[in-house]
Amino acid sequence: MTNVTSQGFGDRLKLTYALIAIFLFVVLDILTDFLFEIPEGKLVFKTFLGTANLLCMGYLVYFIWNKFERDQSIKTGLDRAHEKVKVAPGHFSTKAINLTNQFDDYIAKEFSEWQLSPSEREIAYQLLEGKSSKQIANLRCSSERTIRNQCRFIYEKSGCSGRSELSAHFFNSYMRNETI
Repeated sequence: MTNVTSQGFGDRLKLTYALIAIFLFVVLDILTDFLFEIPEGKLVFKTFLGTANLLCMGYLVYFIWNKFERDQSIKTGLDRAHEKVKVAPGHFSTKAINLTNQFDDYIAKEFSEWQLSPSEREIAYQLLEGKSSKQIANLRCSSERTIRNQCRFIYEKSGCSGRSELSAHFFNSYMRNETI
């Protein structure tokens, strides 16, 4: 909807009036030529130019009004987007923290349901972080074989066939919004 009091509307109106004035001058020129009995060939040529002028002016008026409408739509959209960003400066980081906490709670709940021991929980978290058995063994100061055995128990208790399926279990649950 056009705001009649807006600066853009005033600019459009001024341009439209200027184009109409130019067209009227051309029409006036053709009429004076007709009244002063200018040769017919010249009069036909000027009438043709007047018609072309009318078509061009009509297109320009149409183009100008539509350009201002498009510009106004873009400005309105940008203003809305800017207002959304200004509304809640910490909103997105707060929401991300909340989702992360919910996801952590969901993982802890699943580990409890699977009855993982504290040691198995630690290892399972490290598996979800993407650490290898060797890295986990180094962090826990234990052998890689011990870690592989504990991983096997984790997979049995969770019903997962391996590291990829364990990660996929939580990722798929998260994507289905089961954690929320």
